[in-house]
Amino acid sequence: MGMLGLKIDVDTYWGMRNGVPRLLRTLRDFHVQGTFFLSIGPDNSGRAVLQLIKNPRFLKKMMRTKAASLYGWKTAFYGTLLPAPMIAL
Repeated sequence: MGMLGLKIDVDTYWGMRNGVPRLLRTLRDFHVQGTFFLSIGPDNSGRAVLQLIKNPRFLKKMMRTKAASLYGWKTAFYGTLLPAPMIAL
């Protein structure tokens, strides 16, 4: 039987606060292990909007992936219109 690695990236405040506990429960329930990689410091996800200026294809990608509904509007404004909460210390 082959081996499979599960890498879990946590890049947002919401992901750390809500997603990680849910994932830990699910992994435990299915007796699966994974490696978590955490972004440390403030959640400046909202700064990604600056990519609209630098890269015109960024808007197309955001629309295609439905990023706002995936991450939520609050996350989309962290570090710009909203203060950036700490993801982890």
